[in-house]
Amino acid sequence: MNFRISYLRALACILVVLLHVSGEEFGAFSDRWAAANIYAAISRVCVPIFFMIAGATLLGKVEPLGEFFSKRVIRIGPPILFWSAIYIAWSYYWMRSDDWPIKFINGQAAFHLWYLYSLIGIYAFIPLLRRLYQSGTNGEIALYLGGWAITSTYMTFKVALPASLQSLLEGWHLWQFYGNTGYLLLGACLYDDRLFSRLGRMSWGVVFIVAFAVTTLSTYYYSHLIGAPSQLFYSNLSPNIILLSAAVFSLVLRVKKLPQLLDIPIQSLSSCSLGIYGIHVLIVGQLTANWGVPPTIGSLGQDH
Repeated sequence: MNFRISYLRALACILVVLLHVSGEEFGAFSDRWAAANIYAAISRVCVPIFFMIAGATLLGKVEPLGEFFSKRVIRIGPPILFWSAIYIAWSYYWMRSDDWPIKFINGQAAFHLWYLYSLIGIYAFIPLLRRLYQSGTNGEIALYLGGWAITSTYMTFKVALPASLQSLLEGWHLWQFYGNTGYLLLGACLYDDRLFSRLGRMSWGVVFIVAFAVTTLSTYYYSHLIGAPSQLFYSNLSPNIILLSAAVFSLVLRVKKLPQLLDIPIQSLSSCSLGIYGIHVLIVGQLTANWGVPPTIGSLGQDH
């Protein structure tokens, strides 16, 4: 596998942990809230990067449907069952919760496992995206990505829309027509240098700086405007996070192979990323409970 994909996977893994470790500090204004806002802003690209990696590695392949789905079942089935069981057992041990069957069925064994459950729907949609990516023209792919980006911004900007227009848009469910599947197509295009070939390292660097600044400053301003910390601009599908994620993904794709001293541990981290994703909440939560290691896991991680 391309070493840059391993670098991206390792980076996303680190950012997931950063997001969930720093979450508690974001939940209430304090002298550390501004720093938590910065950490949260950059770490929000973690799951979009995972989605884009899936697109980059899967949309260009040609394989029978049966073979594809059997591989995906093996890929996500055991981790979903294993980690759901672990977190349900952990929850029962600490809280003696007897609603574990409902939690398992609803995918609520632990807040961060939503990503694993979301892959079921994502993988089901990949054969169709493959058709579009492999057979579609650049114009058709651009139309899909443009429609995805525009409709996805609804949840971020709906607070500025009149109530009548909100009702109209929500009645047609336009804001959720594409969902996270757009990231797969975006990742494949960036990986294969398709549609965005004119944008070089400097251009993506500018996009990164602007998107990061918009995320942090908008969150700071809006949170103080309403008098409470807000995650409005942290959504995976907000325009600033889409641009920030694309910029990080593209910049890492332009990295040269690192010396062995760095490359080997990064590659090792990448190969363990799924396991780290599953266990990190358990470890951080246990450390916090036993030794009060600050900051603790809080609401900042519940969507991601």
